Amino acid sequence: MKKANLELECFRYLIRLSCDLRFINLKHYEFISQQVNEIGRMVGGYKQFCIYDSKKRLISAAPYRDRVVQHALCNIIEPIFDRIFVYDSYACRKGKGSHEAVERFTEFSRKNDYVLKCDVKSYFASIDLETLWQFILGKIKDKQALWLIRQIIDSTVSPGIPIGNLASQIFANLYLNELDHSLKEDIKCTCYLRYMDDLVVFGSDKTWLTTVRGLVRTKLAEIKLVMHEDKSRIYETKNGVPFLGYHIWPSHRLVLTQNIRRFRLRMKKYFKLLERGVINSQRISSLRDKPAKCFAAARGTIMTPIIYAGRTGTTTTASVSPNT
Repeated sequence: MKKANLELECFRYLIRLSCDLRFINLKHYEFISQQVNEIGRMVGGYKQFCIYDSKKRLISAAPYRDRVVQHALCNIIEPIFDRIFVYDSYACRKGKGSHEAVERFTEFSRKNDYVLKCDVKSYFASIDLETLWQFILGKIKDKQALWLIRQIIDSTVSPGIPIGNLASQIFANLYLNELDHSLKEDIKCTCYLRYMDDLVVFGSDKTWLTTVRGLVRTKLAEIKLVMHEDKSRIYETKNGVPFLGYHIWPSHRLVLTQNIRRFRLRMKKYFKLLERGVINSQRISSLRDKPAKCFAAARGTIMTPIIYAGRTGTTTTASVSPNT
């Protein structure tokens, strides 16, 4: 990275937000600018709360000032780290994402008889901060950027990085990057992909995949992580495999029942709030591509394509009713 003034880069970004999106006003800019120019403490206290989405998660929301500065910082460091990630790392990357990961998973499942799925136990809460810092030092050399990154890292007690920080997404991707390269280049896992802490290796030799599972367990231990044994197993691709909210077969995929149930409950909640005037229809429309579908879902049954085109090219639709 060039020897750039990080504060200047941050506030060029702030000015763009102010002018283009009216995201902040002059008082916000002057307040943050004064603190950065004085090299003050950039990371404040987190507001913590829990969400219950399939399981309980502790979310740490940074103060408004810190979120803006983190956004500007990530605009600088994200392209640097993105260049060293393997192609098949899909979480929180531009041009990637869950849908692309599902497509790649389907492609690999058509070529292989088995798939090894590995999961890291309490991933974000288990990341060792000093190990993470060494990974960062391997790519970032600018002193100002390193100072700010260190402030963010030191805002929590090791081990663990806060779920909710924009920077945490980049750090979490970086933390397993060396494992990605090891699996792809040293162990020769040609059909491999990762979505954050979900590691997936395809193959037609079950014995070889069992060996790979042991190697993954060992390499995770080297960076102070623990494999979630109950969630790490080998599947036959012909029987379908759960992945990122779908049950995926080589020929088609289905939305998991638990996700449909969660959607129904969420829609009921939002439409009750709409009836009470707590929220407006724009809030609901943000949940779906077309607001009309949301209102249809509230009143009865909505037809949603949840089985995707398979080898035959056919598409099947299924009924998703919020009232059942």
